[in-house]
Amino acid sequence: MAAPTVQTIVSGGNILIVNVRKTFDTDDTDEVIIDKSTLIGPQSAEPSKLAVMEIWWTIQGYGNVLLEFDRGTDNIIGSFSGQGYIDYMPYGGKIDQGTGGTGDILLTTTAGSANGSYNFVIKMRLKK
Repeated sequence: MAAPTVQTIVSGGNILIVNVRKTFDTDDTDEVIIDKSTLIGPQSAEPSKLAVMEIWWTIQGYGNVLLEFDRGTDNIIGSFSGQGYIDYMPYGGKIDQGTGGTGDILLTTTAGSANGSYNFVIKMRLKK
């Protein structure tokens, strides 16, 4: 099973924008796509939390793709299918409010099929 490809598009100050993509080989379960412990936030240290600001996605050949913050009880960011865009900025972002766990962002897919693929662009703010 190959992990999704994660490419950093912008990383600076308290903003991180990544592209996450994969062509189907098997379904993914709790794949770490953002490892919070590797990030340097606005205080030159690991951010305390992540806030998802915007997500663009295109998904083909999967039932859905679930994004979550890794916590004692995972904190759901959203369940995605088809293609679309969501803007959490008017609400201050989709902020990780959980406790326990790592605070990483996880990806899980369901009902993947041959020739399936997904592509996400995720804009985040790194919290102090």
